[in-house]
Amino acid sequence: MYRTFNQISIHKPVTSRPANFERYIICKGLREDFRDFVRAYTYEINVLQNKCNANSEDNDVQSIVPMHIVKGNENFYEYIRDSNNHLGEHQIRNLRKIHAFVSNATLRDNRQNEVRLKCLQL
Repeated sequence: MYRTFNQISIHKPVTSRPANFERYIICKGLREDFRDFVRAYTYEINVLQNKCNANSEDNDVQSIVPMHIVKGNENFYEYIRDSNNHLGEHQIRNLRKIHAFVSNATLRDNRQNEVRLKCLQL
């Protein structure tokens, strides 16, 4: 994607459940010379995903770009690795919190009321 767009970002929305590793790649500024290629390739990926969904053994596309291509650009590879590490550390913290709350039903998050009030102000 870094070759076909001017900017990319890996993002985990705050609305995403804290225990999963859901993340999105956000791309900005599709280069004109790649427009048709990107459209055709994303269509192929969608067809592959539909086949995976129909097959109960393989229910997800695991990769859309070969690793040797990703590693071919060291800066991009480091960005992906660092982003995944950061999101992974955040997920581990959230899983530990969930575990603590499940293990002890008397625990309360003191910030819950503060967050509720901030949400109401929006």
